Amino acid sequence: MEWSDAETNTRWTVALQGLGNSSPIVALDTVYLTEARRENPGEEPRRFSRWLLAIDGENGDLRWEKRISTADAEPKHRENTFSSPTPAADRHGVYVYFGAHLARVLHTGEVDWLVEVDPDYAATSRYGAASSPVLAADVVVVMQDREWGYRRRPSHTGWIAGFDRDGGALRWKHEWAGEEGPCCTYTTPLVLRSESGERLIVAYSWIMHEYDPRTGEILWSYEYTDGGWAINQLASSPVFEKDLLVVSGGAHGVKSTQAFSFAASDSGSIPTLLWGNEQAVPETSSPVLMDGVLYTVTDNRTMSAYDGHTGHLYWRQRLPPNGKYQASLLGGAGRIYAAATDGVAVVEAGREFKLLANNVSDGGLTNASLAVGADCLLLRTLTALRCIGRSGSTVESG
Repeated sequence: MEWSDAETNTRWTVALQGLGNSSPIVALDTVYLTEARRENPGEEPRRFSRWLLAIDGENGDLRWEKRISTADAEPKHRENTFSSPTPAADRHGVYVYFGAHLARVLHTGEVDWLVEVDPDYAATSRYGAASSPVLAADVVVVMQDREWGYRRRPSHTGWIAGFDRDGGALRWKHEWAGEEGPCCTYTTPLVLRSESGERLIVAYSWIMHEYDPRTGEILWSYEYTDGGWAINQLASSPVFEKDLLVVSGGAHGVKSTQAFSFAASDSGSIPTLLWGNEQAVPETSSPVLMDGVLYTVTDNRTMSAYDGHTGHLYWRQRLPPNGKYQASLLGGAGRIYAAATDGVAVVEAGREFKLLANNVSDGGLTNASLAVGADCLLLRTLTALRCIGRSGSTVESG
């Protein structure tokens, strides 16, 4: 619950050579993290290499690092980085995505396959890659929205595609053109389990789809305005718990929180709107659903707790002034962790607000979300990855 830059309650720290907004993940007792490193300081055009790091979860030793690709810097949002998508993993390897390229790296460090999934990425990027890859059925799903391109509008603005996990071959793809598509979406797809396998839910700006991950077929669509509220430029990812599905986010005054009843385990079910509102909607941070309570936080530190089924507001409070709260919320052990650019606030989960701790970082944090694994609370700063947790302690990951 409490830690400090002076190594209090820090089990290990790994110095990082590059930058990234990607979050760490844990697989097979190994912490995986991506970063982008400047290859030609002081020269133009700027050139960056993209790397995958494998770190021993027990002691923080660097097991190996692998360069995935090197390219000139593409246009991006000022708060984005050249390594923002969080990797995914299965027992075969780690899947990393950097806008133009998608790769699977074996757990031993060898690149199993590498494919160029978007040759036009650098030429048409405006804000850079943001959506993280997800695994469903036997494919890895990647999404990229170009926001109508940079300096020119491309013939196709964005796309979502499924690639074969074993070889990287394209299995299916959807593209949308110009202003016709669900432009300006930076979410990560949501994978849910059902009686017939995995379900792939994608919350775009303006509309939500379910895809068959094996074929890419759109199984149903829902336009947010059907409930009376709209969402534009969605960056926050959808969340799910038991029978609740929530989409919350937006920008430029077109924002809303919408909660749906959704029997995800029933493969034929579709979501039914329960409630919605336009108050204190997060711009960037993905919310948390825990024990039927929905928690959200805005960039400017306004945190809210709702009854997930009814929308009743339990509380709304301002968090400590730790900078922008853009990382996704994390819930567990009766607590909600809200990470910002200068620190992490720890709030007691429940129907009454209680600030348990505020952990300020002198070195500054990235927009990476906190992760739990290897008996650590994993925290990415601007210069290091830290394992928060006392030596010999055991942390239950939810």
